[in-house]
Amino acid sequence: MIAKTRIVVALVLAGFVLTAGGTTLAVPDKPLRPEDTRKSPRRCIILWMSGGPSQIDTFDPKAGDISLFKTIDTNVKGLQLSATLPLLARQANHLAIIRSMTYPRAIYDRGLHLMRTGYETNSPIDHPSFACVLAKELGDDHANLPRYVNLYPIANRNNWPFGPGILGKNYTWLEVGPNSEFVNPPITPDQPCPLPPVEAFEFLDKANGAAMRRAVAKAFDFSDEKAELRDAYGRGVFGNGCLLARRLVERGVPVVEIMPLNDWAMRQNIAGRMPTVAGEMDAGMATLTKDLHKRRLLDSILIVWMGVCGASPDLSQAKGRDHWSSGFSVVLAGGGVKGGQAIGKTSANGLMVEAFPVTPPELLATIYTALGIDPHKANPTPAGLMVPLVERGNKAVQEALR
Repeated sequence: MIAKTRIVVALVLAGFVLTAGGTTLAVPDKPLRPEDTRKSPRRCIILWMSGGPSQIDTFDPKAGDISLFKTIDTNVKGLQLSATLPLLARQANHLAIIRSMTYPRAIYDRGLHLMRTGYETNSPIDHPSFACVLAKELGDDHANLPRYVNLYPIANRNNWPFGPGILGKNYTWLEVGPNSEFVNPPITPDQPCPLPPVEAFEFLDKANGAAMRRAVAKAFDFSDEKAELRDAYGRGVFGNGCLLARRLVERGVPVVEIMPLNDWAMRQNIAGRMPTVAGEMDAGMATLTKDLHKRRLLDSILIVWMGVCGASPDLSQAKGRDHWSSGFSVVLAGGGVKGGQAIGKTSANGLMVEAFPVTPPELLATIYTALGIDPHKANPTPAGLMVPLVERGNKAVQEALR
């Protein structure tokens, strides 16, 4: 009996030692079970569509000659998408499509700042990107993991307005991809998203960089994935990024962003280019949604599909569409979201919002709320001024939430 008691005490003390030094212990590298994710903070995968994707040729098709492609039914009665998205049409029951995003004048820098921070560019405060806010709010209990992984970033770490601003560099991203300031291994068919070197992890946390790297290393090795699933995601940059995002959130990484589709700005020949770009996105996002649902993880992971703005309903002389912010689409799916619906409405000609306008601060308030974060929680500036995540008066779109 005494011997058994000593063993129990030893085990308890060992457990205390392991947990007390939490900042030095690597998280076990194994995917989380569905019940683990229900007990732990929700996670977020951001699909950032650079350049302003055309809502009319994706999530908000119009009748007549305005849409360049046919309109197709989805698995939700009465909800239709463009024929460029046949796979997402089968996952529409998971999607909350906000078709009434709007802000004045499609000035790219202003819109970028609004969509990433919820604030206007004329603010004297260095507002953090919403992704960095999520890294802080969802990641502070996971010190042995990178809080925010950005796959194939199109911006530098602290590039306005993508960086952490007043939050500090601990909440910036781990860079993955050829544009990293650190030397990454070459991209190969077996390792299309190479594991960054230890220096990239140490940039985030000098003391724990090596432990962070060990904790996620196996997520970067796709050798245990079936070829059929790899093909379904797509073997290109976006498909591989979606698969890696799934593998990272399974291992507890709270925020993953994918930024490789930087050719949505189709100012010419949109009819020729859209099928390829939308097809790659359709395969990756639809398979990601289906895969997470099949693994019973979708309810704890929020997917956000968004860009800086949309694209104009009218074609230019070069048969393309310019930036357009008077009515465009953002899509939410998964954790905290009520899928199977379109929220808001644009006019028949696509020129303006006709019902239920949603502004960028209201969108960010919705994202925060879906993830269990108070959108009016405040962070201090270096001078001690308390700044809310979004200005008071901007409320979440309750229709999008469960």
